[in-house]
Amino acid sequence: MHKGSMRNNLDISEGMIKMKKKIFFVMALVFVSILVAVGSYNIYLSHQKQLEKSVARQKEETPKDNKTIEQKDNTDFSVLAGDPDFTNEECIYHLMHYMINTKIESDAIWGTLELTKNRVRILIEAVNTSNWSDKDKLLEILKRWKNDDFSMAVEDHNYIWGKLGGKDGKATAVKK
Repeated sequence: MHKGSMRNNLDISEGMIKMKKKIFFVMALVFVSILVAVGSYNIYLSHQKQLEKSVARQKEETPKDNKTIEQKDNTDFSVLAGDPDFTNEECIYHLMHYMINTKIESDAIWGTLELTKNRVRILIEAVNTSNWSDKDKLLEILKRWKNDDFSMAVEDHNYIWGKLGGKDGKATAVKK
């Protein structure tokens, strides 16, 4: 065999190897991208299911007749079935939602709980010890309520209701 033709064959072989490596790299990149997309979509679906369960659970737990929960003691949360988990952000949203429902008008109200100073104080303490992303927003709302300032009750309700995944039943006005 001629030295020049061997060199050409080697160049072709090296070129083929480089091409195969490039193709393999592109295929691996596409495969990883597909895995990331599928994983992200599954996480999204899981989050949506949890949100739907939370809203469904809230609807099941609230009185259907929109009446205030019978109050045994206005100073705490003993009127609720079970002890609230004050370290759970969703639980705090539900309690705040029930309380602000006493101050707003809406087409649909999913339960109420009397908004008392002591309940607000307990919620402020709970939120203060949290590290939730909207801690400052919740404290801002609760401090207004502590001062009997319900001028932003519609916005407060709709913020909390949105955090709970609520769509129907947005507040339309402050009760007079």
